[in-house]
Amino acid sequence: MKNEVERTDIPLVQIVDRLLEKGVVVAGGATIAVAGVDLIELRLNVLLAATDTFAQSLLDIGDRAEFVVTLAWRASRPVPETGQEYMDAKRAERQEAERIVDRFIAELGIERALIRERICPRPGVAATVAVMSTLDKEHDLRRRVDMFERNANEVTTEVSGPVAPRSSTS
Repeated sequence: MKNEVERTDIPLVQIVDRLLEKGVVVAGGATIAVAGVDLIELRLNVLLAATDTFAQSLLDIGDRAEFVVTLAWRASRPVPETGQEYMDAKRAERQEAERIVDRFIAELGIERALIRERICPRPGVAATVAVMSTLDKEHDLRRRVDMFERNANEVTTEVSGPVAPRSSTS
């Protein structure tokens, strides 16, 4: 005996209404790379929600804020002489920055979903890391960042914020 599933047609307006009621984030991105080195990275996060759903989400944020930590290279990087040396240096710099960020996030002890990072966003900077936290934990966050800097030979740290939260899901 076959199990048959009853098919129900749902009008498009009901689907759209349900999406707006719950809210949905559409995320996407593209990276243009040459020889394994990212040259241009585009990211897009779009929130689709009804006004009352969005307002309730803002209330749910409560006393949370975002702190942005800049991890800057302690030593300046040598200037490559050839295009190949440049590509190799950028690839190595990115890999080193990714290792440092992984170590930094592990030492912060904060849930990964509350952290966003940008690797090598500009010259002299290994990464920027945005951390969502409650305002009452700001002192502890700054203490952990300072402790990381004391133990890290490669980078210095600078904490900016608190600032209004953006999206901690990208």
